[in-house]
Formats: sequence, structure tokens, C-alpha cells
Amino acid sequence: MKTIDLECNWCNKPFKKELKEVVRQWKKGRDVFYCSSSCAGNKGNYHRKSPVIEKICPVCDKTFETKMNSHEATFCSRSCASAGSVTEYRRYKARQAGLASAKNNLISPEEALKKREAWKYINVKKCLESLNENFEFEYRMEDCIYDLALMDRKLFIEFDGPDHDGPVQIERDSLKNKVANKNGWQVKRIAVDSNSVINIDNYLLK
Repeated sequence: MKTIDLECNWCNKPFKKELKEVVRQWKKGRDVFYCSSSCAGNKGNYHRKSPVIEKICPVCDKTFETKMNSHEATFCSRSCASAGSVTEYRRYKARQAGLASAKNNLISPEEALKKREAWKYINVKKCLESLNENFEFEYRMEDCIYDLALMDRKLFIEFDGPDHDGPVQIERDSLKNKVANKNGWQVKRIAVDSNSVINIDNYLLK
């Protein structure tokens, strides 16, 4: 059996191929050869591969690489994905669990909420610390708990998700406003996506 020396068109590795087969392929107008089916598959699928891009995890700010396609990653890890993609229902259940845990462990509801909601305030906390603001999350005043209190300004910041347009929530927000104003505080409301980390750079806390 006569063979011919060739060079793989993918990995450039020299290899031998049966001369009769090479001549047959030449007659069909094919002049590209591969040393293995693996190299042939890699070359054939190369144009289909999505480019790799760098992204920043919205939860931990870590830079990571992902492929640019319809399934590209938003978070750098499963733990960050779990923290940053909580649904409204899961947040509701977490709040209920936090309140129940508060009763069982003899800690206040606001302390339980601080632990449950801490993931979404990561960027807010960084921004406020860089501004040397005196602040507290999940601050209690009378029977109301406010998302964020700017202590020196006597200003409450409420991060309102899409669920804040119902009649029950509107009544609750109105009560919060009255309690704050009665005690010499103001309330500023900012609409946010309640299922993701709040990016404070998008808002002006004035």
C-alpha cells in the first residue's frame, strides 16, 4: 500500500495517508486533509464557536470570562447566581423565614431582615462607605422598618420593587411616610428591580 506524507490542516502535525485515497479526494477538488477525525471536527466547528468575553459579576464585582451567546453567564459562580437572581416569591419566603427565625432566636425582625437582604445592598454599602455616610439598613422607627436610613440627613431611602403598586403596599408606604415625617425624617423612594443587586451608581441620594 503506497502512502503519501501530509501535514494536518488543523494541528500541523505530519502524518501519512493512503495515496489512493488522497488521489480520490483530489479528483473531487478537496486538497485539505486532517490527521484525525478530532482535528477535522475542530476545524469544521471553529467558525461556530462563540467568542469569549469578559464580564463583571454584579454580586461580587469579580471579573470572569464567558462565551458570548444566548446562554452567556451573568454571574461568576453558582453561589453568586443564587444570591443575585432571587425571585420575588423566594424573597417573600425568605422574609417570612427571617421573621420566624427572629422569633425563635430572640432577635429583632430588622436584624433578621438585614441578614436576609444583605446580598442586594452590596454595591449600596460600598458607595455609602466611600462617601463616609452614617447609615443603617433595615432601620426600625416605631412599627415601621425602612430599607436604608441616612442618619445625619434624617433621610430614609426605600427601594421599591414592581410590587409597590398594589393597594395594600400603597397603604403601607403611606403609613411609613407619616411615621417618618412625624419624627422629623423625609422619605425618598427609588424604583428598582427587586430580583437583582441594587447598583447605587444609577441613583442620586440627595
